[in-house]
Amino acid sequence: TGREPTCDVFPLGQIHHTDLLGQIDQDVFIVDQHTAHERVLFERLCRSWNKKEILQQGLLIPEPVELLPHQGELLEEWLSVLALAGLDVERFGTTSYVVRAIPAVLGNVSVGPLVLELLEELSEWHSTDSLEKIIRPVLATMACQSAVQAGRPMTQPEIKELLQDWAKENFPM
Repeated sequence: TGREPTCDVFPLGQIHHTDLLGQIDQDVFIVDQHTAHERVLFERLCRSWNKKEILQQGLLIPEPVELLPHQGELLEEWLSVLALAGLDVERFGTTSYVVRAIPAVLGNVSVGPLVLELLEELSEWHSTDSLEKIIRPVLATMACQSAVQAGRPMTQPEIKELLQDWAKENFPM
């Protein structure tokens, strides 16, 4: 019917600023906040990728990223793949690049570290590898970099929203 499953979520708190405690329907869960958020983002990115509908969020102020020459060469090689994954990057000088848009689902992410982490991931692949083989690790890196970090205090409404999102994605581990 196209309706999302509904569940009753009651946030019970946060343990050591790393794990969430909550009741979802009749079950009580202790969930690593970073891992749960990362999986929610990853599932959403994969679903959007499969539909070829990764929505971009333009950055109000495009963010410059300074790279070493070998990093710039690697980035140039993979610009088209990153564009398909929702990341709009272009050259801005000799060793600088500017990020103009990111996948909307990522929200507020540190763009510089994201680009560097993506380059590290892409350095393991070859341009002859299939796009399907490469895209999942790229999407996983994006999700990991933008997920709420361990050690970050979360409010009760944030905990509830994250647990609801995790439940809607069928409790991915």
